[in-house]
Amino acid sequence: MLSVCASLSFLNLCLQGCSIGCPACDNVTQHSMGKSLCAAPAAHPTLPKWAWTMNRWAVEGSVNDTYRFHPWRAPGTAPVADACGMAGGSPSIGGGAAVFSSTPFAKQGDLGSHVLPRSAPQVTWKAGGVVEVAWGIRANHGGGYQYRLCPASEPLTEACFQQTPLKFVGKQKLRYVDGSETAPFEPTLVSEGVVPAGAAWMMNPVPRIDFDSVNSGQPQAWKECRPGEQTYDTSFPMSLACRQFEPAACKERTRMHGMPWAPIPGKPYPTGDVQGECSGDFVSALIVDHVEVPRTLPPGEYVLGWRWDCEETAQVWSSCADVAVVAGAELDYAASR
Repeated sequence: MLSVCASLSFLNLCLQGCSIGCPACDNVTQHSMGKSLCAAPAAHPTLPKWAWTMNRWAVEGSVNDTYRFHPWRAPGTAPVADACGMAGGSPSIGGGAAVFSSTPFAKQGDLGSHVLPRSAPQVTWKAGGVVEVAWGIRANHGGGYQYRLCPASEPLTEACFQQTPLKFVGKQKLRYVDGSETAPFEPTLVSEGVVPAGAAWMMNPVPRIDFDSVNSGQPQAWKECRPGEQTYDTSFPMSLACRQFEPAACKERTRMHGMPWAPIPGKPYPTGDVQGECSGDFVSALIVDHVEVPRTLPPGEYVLGWRWDCEETAQVWSSCADVAVVAGAELDYAASR
């Protein structure tokens, strides 16, 4: 879910089998295992290693660099079938949770920009203002994201959204389900090797918890992150070293059974499907940012697009919502602190 000014939420759709520099997603592949999903990719990995959210143990380009052609490794260059996503990520039900339960609004394979009805905007922004936006994770695939605008009167294409990426302003924070928040923390912004050129993308600040040597890139002999007993369908990560990177949002503590993790609500314990206070398959909080509405943006109705380029999977997640923009506001940077 993504919320805008705490009053608007909208359908979150994905695209499956999306590899950087390819002309189209294959709608099938969840993990490319270090290979491009097309014969002659037009783009190659550009992401600086300090912004990787997976495989930080791996040598770039090595056999362990298994996420090399996934979308986050060159933000904005992976193709999409629709800028507002596809229901289930594929025209047909498949692996990698490519499943969509039919609703009155959409069925498996429907394109978001084609089937989601336009509605009267519930949120009004001022040109030149700074507004709060937020999103939440269920399955954490690392990577990073960007917010963009397209006039509601225009076709909702990737090219249209790329014309108006929204600039991130100030610090980030996490807002927990009980209303409490972390202290604001410095974000990680990426501006090199991105599309649109120079328009910053935000790195997902919540680290994945992963202890599988083959899929995570850490050497087989690496013992700092160790699996626990085999229980239910997976082993359990035992130490804070199982995180892909140190989170800026908080200092995690030991929580349950002497471990730093807690199970996802409704899941058995122990299980690999876990979260910390600011890590893992994170369902306890929203990731809160502030973005600047361009001062020169003409008043009117717009569609807000949110695009999440994953690193652990060959997936792009997208959401779209209706917003109205009116004239005139001085930038309020205090709102982002």
